[in-house]
Amino acid sequence: MRDSLRFSRKFEGDARGAWFAVVPPTRSNDMMAKYRFGVMRLQSPFAKRAIHAKAASLTAGVLAALVVPSQAFAQAQSFETRASTPRVAKAREHVHAADAEAGGAGSQVGTETQGKALTVRSGALTCEVVEYDATPAHEARAAGEILCEELANAKVRNQRYMVRIARIEGHVFVTVTGDEDGQARRMTLAGLSEISVAAPRFAKALAENRSIAATAAVDNLTNAEAASPRVRNGRTGLELTLIAGSAVGKSVGVSGGVGIGLVHHLDRVAVQLNVRTGGVLKSKSKLEFTSLDVGGRYYFGVANTAPFVGGGAVIGTYDVEVRDQGIGGFTEVGIGAMRNSSVGVFASLRADLPFFSLKTSGYAVPLMFNVGVAFQ
Repeated sequence: MRDSLRFSRKFEGDARGAWFAVVPPTRSNDMMAKYRFGVMRLQSPFAKRAIHAKAASLTAGVLAALVVPSQAFAQAQSFETRASTPRVAKAREHVHAADAEAGGAGSQVGTETQGKALTVRSGALTCEVVEYDATPAHEARAAGEILCEELANAKVRNQRYMVRIARIEGHVFVTVTGDEDGQARRMTLAGLSEISVAAPRFAKALAENRSIAATAAVDNLTNAEAASPRVRNGRTGLELTLIAGSAVGKSVGVSGGVGIGLVHHLDRVAVQLNVRTGGVLKSKSKLEFTSLDVGGRYYFGVANTAPFVGGGAVIGTYDVEVRDQGIGGFTEVGIGAMRNSSVGVFASLRADLPFFSLKTSGYAVPLMFNVGVAFQ
């Protein structure tokens, strides 16, 4: 054989002795094929069986590669069809509901998931935050703890209270309800951070059976309660006063007057500068006065309506029977109302104490009743 073999391969294993050869193209004119495959030597029947087994294995592998993906695709399609049935959809809804209930306590801001009730205690008092939509659980628990502590300190009537927190367009609505008597109070807050201001008012209202509005004071207003910015320490305002004056120690009648002043408020304390004049309808037996005074007031409490006492120094001119002038002091007692509003009112009784004797028969003390409006 003149043509040499270009490639030969020997099967190892059980097919020992089996040789294959790939014979290159021949130049003989009687050969029509360009390539020829031939078996050079087969030495035993065992080798033939091994060759047939190898061919069967390769054929099975090719068929599996073609058939198995199509079967897997058909199975996937069948699964999707079964998963879309009403029974499976209902089962999915139950699973999602269970997941939401299990993870609700950690719901984040902006979700609609209702979290589990949060229970906090302060002594023998129990507070349960039963609703806190769109509020993180840790913030709702902190608000419940602050409320529960204030309620316990106020010695409220119930041993258990329900707290509900709702959010609507940037406002927080907090409702506290007694579990035994059903008494409920609600406040609107600009944010849950104002709960430290609202909690004492909740406690006072529930302990004393009062409304939330009745617990308002100068220093405990919320942003939502004020039409204008909250009344704060250090506000300055204007006072306009109507005066009815007379004198003690002398038989004189009543004369009218007016006053205007600047007042600077510091919670319980107010500092004032006033100009006052009177003598309208004055006759020989009536008081006439003009004075400039500086003084202060002290309010007994920070409530919306509170009594006060005041006093200060005055430079004035007084005319009972004869005109006289000098320095002196004054003292007053009164009451202020609507103090947490931008416009308040007050009434007082004031006595001027000249450090000189009026040129009359005896010492006279100008006494004045005042009613005024405070712009604060």
